[in-house]
Amino acid sequence: MTTNNQTSSPNGDERTSADEYMEKVIQEMGGIHVLVKELKDFKNTVRTFQEDEPHLVKRYNNQWVAYHDCRLRAHAESLDFVLERLREQGIPKEDSLVRFVTDKPRKFIL
Repeated sequence: MTTNNQTSSPNGDERTSADEYMEKVIQEMGGIHVLVKELKDFKNTVRTFQEDEPHLVKRYNNQWVAYHDCRLRAHAESLDFVLERLREQGIPKEDSLVRFVTDKPRKFIL
């Protein structure tokens, strides 16, 4: 059965053009196994940053830090400088965790 933006898959499930687009994007990014690995790697990097954060605040207070593959890759008062260090190392900023560390409490506007 086919409707406006749906097609039937071989197993009879209804698929939308959004499903097809998502599948295309996943394949362009290397497939589901690559995406799962990248997400696990990033999760581990975030965990490492969280574990290191108390030390980072003491050592790099009021600086930007960049983590990639569970390692501190750059730090500086300037975000542009940190991003440049990542570029020099061939590390895409999109694959990195970049944060401003400070001992001051964060304010949230709700």
